[in-house]
Amino acid sequence: MRSSLGKRKHDETVLAQDPLNSQQDSCSPGSKRQRLENASRKSTFCTIKNTNFYSTSAYSDLDASKHEIRLLKILPDSGSGPVECELLPKRRLADVEEKYTALSYVAGDPKNIEVILVDGVRCNVFANLDYALREARNFWSQNHKDEEFLLWVDQICIDQSNDSERSHQVGFMREIYQSAKQTLASLSADDRNWDGEGLAWFQELYEHLPLELDPYRPTNMRDVLVLFTQNPQDAINFTFRQHRREESGYFHALEYLKDNIRKSSFVTGWVAFRDLLLSPWWSRAWIFQEFISSTVVYFLNGRQSVCWNNSSKTWFMLCIIHNQLIKHEKDQQDSVLNKLATTILEQSHRVRERFSSAEFDEKTRFEPVQFVIASRMSWAGSVDLVTLLKYAQSCHASDSRDKIFALLGLSNPGYDIVPSYEKSIREILIETTKRIMTFEDSLDVLAYVRPSRLHSSSSLPSWVVDWVSRWESLELPSSLVYRPFSKFKKENSSFSFLMGSGGQGPTFLQVWGARIDYMFLFEMEKRWRNKSSQSSDPTVEMWMLEGASFPLALRPIGDGYLIDGDYVAERDWQAPGLLYEVPDSGIKDCMVWKRIFLV
Repeated sequence: MRSSLGKRKHDETVLAQDPLNSQQDSCSPGSKRQRLENASRKSTFCTIKNTNFYSTSAYSDLDASKHEIRLLKILPDSGSGPVECELLPKRRLADVEEKYTALSYVAGDPKNIEVILVDGVRCNVFANLDYALREARNFWSQNHKDEEFLLWVDQICIDQSNDSERSHQVGFMREIYQSAKQTLASLSADDRNWDGEGLAWFQELYEHLPLELDPYRPTNMRDVLVLFTQNPQDAINFTFRQHRREESGYFHALEYLKDNIRKSSFVTGWVAFRDLLLSPWWSRAWIFQEFISSTVVYFLNGRQSVCWNNSSKTWFMLCIIHNQLIKHEKDQQDSVLNKLATTILEQSHRVRERFSSAEFDEKTRFEPVQFVIASRMSWAGSVDLVTLLKYAQSCHASDSRDKIFALLGLSNPGYDIVPSYEKSIREILIETTKRIMTFEDSLDVLAYVRPSRLHSSSSLPSWVVDWVSRWESLELPSSLVYRPFSKFKKENSSFSFLMGSGGQGPTFLQVWGARIDYMFLFEMEKRWRNKSSQSSDPTVEMWMLEGASFPLALRPIGDGYLIDGDYVAERDWQAPGLLYEVPDSGIKDCMVWKRIFLV
């Protein structure tokens, strides 16, 4: 039995003997890991070929220590065809604060390109970017015709051929959007001819609703994020219930819809607005930080624009109502509102019949837009990284590494994760899990270990969380909800990271653990089941690890253990109450602690 938990230790050393040395090559860190590492290091960044532009344009090196950036000067429409702009000399971010505008857009298919002129040189850009630049230029001519249009846009202001520059620029992306005077967010995407009808419909709705202009926070940001990663609609409903609906405009919005839903033009506008809610902009990984960080945001669509800061409540309320009506849901909490909703439901077939059944089943999911809006309204400065990374599961990014990099700026800087496009996804995932454990002094992040393609194809250690692959389920282990084992989580956790023979980042996690195999826990161990087969596996053992507040399924392999992410504890596993019937001292005396390796 272990008598002392010892001094906290989160170091990284080289392991002299590989815990997997008794295994075949297919399970060892040698041949397979080394053989696949080169493949996993390849960049997955989807960009556009611009050889001529990069060879012609003078991209001078940016000084990362000074937070230098580049800006574009967008020229007025000359009628010649391509968007024309000038790439200005580098400037310190502090020197141009609130003197430029930032652009937020969806890159789209890298094979779908257009040409713009930068200093007279042809530059290939995403077709979506070309359209967003035209929308932005039109917005500027309508609102700031006599002012110089200085714009920051990632694809051109960052030298995309320089991985080092890309890395340090995205490292302070939050500051770039915070320092902009305003951000123009283009909701247009794909190959459609956006005429702005949906945004015009929203503008008219907004102008008819007597909502207060000052922003408010619906609820705690972390609560919204946690609920969203488990049940998106619960998160939105929870946010909405925090306020009296009459005060937040719900009543007035229903009245307006009831009075206008029989008008054909109104229904057409509503359908167009529905397309905006389904824009891929809402689910892009980078827009979350861009939208959250920006001081002033204008949504653009075609030749229409709407200021978010003045219309935030209308966006929020309309998303809730839209979701309820399309899904035939009624408000059961207020009889007056229920009557209004019933009236609208009787006519809402005019909207629903405009959607094909396939679209309704697969695409009319409004959780992303509702969540992004609720998050912006409840933002309080930062949130823990694990919560943000769970949200990233629902986001899209052309480079899978951006699912991590895009959210770092919104988390506590104490995690000390520095973006680097010169690292492979395997190295980044290992570093991210390690930094979370070290900063939080906890192993609770292991609750999110799921088997994935990366674990099998790139020899990702079993203790490393794959944040970039889509999970089938985001449901937490019941222990993180009920925490019956919290008594085993020590104040000072002791774990260390060990280097394998390959040397590509820490490969092994050394921890103190105790196998749970005593009779008083027999009923609980019986409840340990494979979530797919619901049958026991005698090779899987139930362990408590010092630093974790829940048990883990470990599978012996050589002299170490693999975390088996296929195994979960059922929600009622603590029902027998056996842990509460045994004194703390009795549990500690029965559990034999030893140092083990997770591989």
